[in-house]
Amino acid sequence: MITTSKGRKARLRRPDLTEVEKTVINVIEEFYYLNGLPPTEREIALILDFSNGYIHQIIHSCINKGYISHREGKSRWHIYKGSKEE
Repeated sequence: MITTSKGRKARLRRPDLTEVEKTVINVIEEFYYLNGLPPTEREIALILDFSNGYIHQIIHSCINKGYISHREGKSRWHIYKGSKEE
């Protein structure tokens, strides 16, 4: 949420996700639900039968769009609450 110049609250609109990005986010959420921690890029690649490089690109696209975050030096991902489109 941001405050506009007129003092109103407004939501920042995030760019839309592609179908592959939605699938990756769903895998992260389901993996977290089942295992108590998010998957690594390698685990996502194995689950979806994609290359590690392709998953890396998708993950960074989701980061740039503001749907997931990553801490430097960590191999696991965090999904922002409210990231799904309502």
